[in-house]
Amino acid sequence: MINGAKAATSGKSELFFESFGLIASLIYVGTVMRIFVFLLALVATSANAGIGDWFKENFGGLFGGDETALVESQALAALSESEMIEGVREALALGVERAINNLGKTGGFSANPLVRIEAPQELAYLEEPLRKLGQDQMVDNFIVTLNRAAENAVPEAAEIFGNAIRGLQLADVKNIVDGGPQAATNFLRGATEEELYKRFRPLVSRATSDTGVTRSYKQLQRVAAPVTMFLKENNIADVDLNLDEHVTQGALDGLFKQLGKEEQKIRENPESRTTEILRRVFI
Repeated sequence: MINGAKAATSGKSELFFESFGLIASLIYVGTVMRIFVFLLALVATSANAGIGDWFKENFGGLFGGDETALVESQALAALSESEMIEGVREALALGVERAINNLGKTGGFSANPLVRIEAPQELAYLEEPLRKLGQDQMVDNFIVTLNRAAENAVPEAAEIFGNAIRGLQLADVKNIVDGGPQAATNFLRGATEEELYKRFRPLVSRATSDTGVTRSYKQLQRVAAPVTMFLKENNIADVDLNLDEHVTQGALDGLFKQLGKEEQKIRENPESRTTEILRRVFI
């Protein structure tokens, strides 16, 4: 009786393991079939698009790699030193040309909110009361004359920028290519600002005279004098303004702001890279 019970139990155990083995086999076969179907899809896809492209598209993110950065690094490595220097020089020259063309014309500063030179801080408190007295045109004329002086001075920057660009060294080029969105602008500012100031200052002085800045300011003084009598601020007649300094610094700041904007276009917008060497250096 006991032996019969053991035999029955043994038979059930064997049946259980046989069933388990059958299920495991089915799972294994199913897995193999899925792998087979996957491989077929892989082969079919690679025939149409290239296995490398398909793999990067579907699995590139698993490896944490920055494909764009890798491509850029490889492209730059393929350039010779002379090609890198040529590309950066061309980018700087193009940015300078665009910035000067945009600013060195009537309205280049006055109509551009990015670089527009406003009245000196010492006069800012007068603008609102004068406008309330109906003197909008006089205030606007004064501000326009400030900007006209800057517009007249800016074209003189071309020669100084050109000298700095021709003096570029390989180390400068690498810093510009690998630097931030305005690395080239920062390089030019460091290399030229002092010389530009010396060149701009007499030009601005002459331009402020030619455009009537001083005359506009004296007119503003006459009209504003009665207004300042009722204000806590100093009388405008006692304010010693250095308008030439104000315009010169405003012209320099505006020029480098515009140059930075042009540099960003070249770096970020492929359509701004108008030559083959620019497209190879700034990819």
